[in-house]
Amino acid sequence: MVAPTQTGSDLEAQISARCHGISKSEHVCAEVVRVSVPASAVDAVPGLLRANSIPGMQAEMLLLDSQVEPNLLEAIMPMCEVIYFDSSRFERRLDLVTQLAGGKWQLVDTQWLALGAWRDQVRAIYDKPAFNELLANLGEIEIAAQVEGAGDIVPASALLMAGWLIDRLNIKPVAYKAGVFDCRLQVKAPVSVRLRTMESSSPSRLSALSMLGRKGSGMSVYFERNDKLITTVELGGEKFKFSKALEDDSMPASLKHYFTIGESTLNYRRSLAQALQLTALMKRGS
Repeated sequence: MVAPTQTGSDLEAQISARCHGISKSEHVCAEVVRVSVPASAVDAVPGLLRANSIPGMQAEMLLLDSQVEPNLLEAIMPMCEVIYFDSSRFERRLDLVTQLAGGKWQLVDTQWLALGAWRDQVRAIYDKPAFNELLANLGEIEIAAQVEGAGDIVPASALLMAGWLIDRLNIKPVAYKAGVFDCRLQVKAPVSVRLRTMESSSPSRLSALSMLGRKGSGMSVYFERNDKLITTVELGGEKFKFSKALEDDSMPASLKHYFTIGESTLNYRRSLAQALQLTALMKRGS
């Protein structure tokens, strides 16, 4: 564990052991080394970590502290093959997210893992031949998310979903005004992407997604978080509804799912890049 500190001038290390029983006579124990790092000793961190790394094992980092200084992150990241983090913790530190996105290491974002069920449902719609015309007739995408407490932050889950849809549907954002991105499909048809937030006492998360056909198309798809993920499709005056179970999407649960079952991160970097471009467009348009 590497922990920044505002006191002292030297590195300090604390060593402990954590054990848990796997049977009456067997225990699994891990040595825990906590290194307190003052700002003046950041340059010593890479050498210390290399000296204590296990040869032949890939180096992985679990990033938890949204207040970490960029220079400490810059010192550690080049040593890592994989970096695990929760982008919802860094919604006010997009500079750090941009920094994370700048290297060749694999990024495992638990917000992306938690959105797996939503992506599965969207893909399921486009896998059905009857809904193929929805893309050509797409006129508006609305992404709604709840935000813990007051503020003007757009949740990471909403930005990642928008980034993924923009990347996968080959949509190009061209302008932003009052919560709406003006976009163009590959066929030059206009599409609006709207991000809507609602104040909540619960943790920030995606709450609904709408994909609406242009006027007169008679096509629309709605995804809504309830106790399940409910999908409603309206096509030619008919309505179809189906659901998918939602699992615990906390950071520990998402990581457990990733290590035991797996979740693709194939399109994550492209989606993240689009999400960061959206935030830049929002700044220019505000």
